[in-house]
Amino acid sequence: MKKMLLMVGLMSGLTLTTFAQQTETTKTEKKRPERSFKMVEDKSPEEMAKMQTERLDKQLTLSEDQKKQVYDLQLKHAQNQKQLMTEKKDDRESFRNAMKQHQEELNKILTPEQQKILQEKRAQRQDRNGKRSTE
Repeated sequence: MKKMLLMVGLMSGLTLTTFAQQTETTKTEKKRPERSFKMVEDKSPEEMAKMQTERLDKQLTLSEDQKKQVYDLQLKHAQNQKQLMTEKKDDRESFRNAMKQHQEELNKILTPEQQKILQEKRAQRQDRNGKRSTE
């Protein structure tokens, strides 16, 4: 009887230990992969422009004319970003200036309603990123 209780206790302990280890690995697998410039470097400027244009179209329901203009703008911006990344990897100010100029040009293409939606999305993203960085 003692041996039987000892075996049940030992098996229960091993099972719980194994279960706890499996849960820990699944938690780490669910985390988002770290974003880095590597993801951007792997894509061509055309792929980046297409991806960003599709994302904006989904969020803002762009007209066909706007899609073409946004794609051209995104392509120009992606090519500029690629060039900046190869030349000045540590120059944040040039990245910020390029981003600001890109946002101004994009706002010229969008309607006031679309601009408002885009600003709200950006604010949500900043709130989400701000909360994440403080945790």
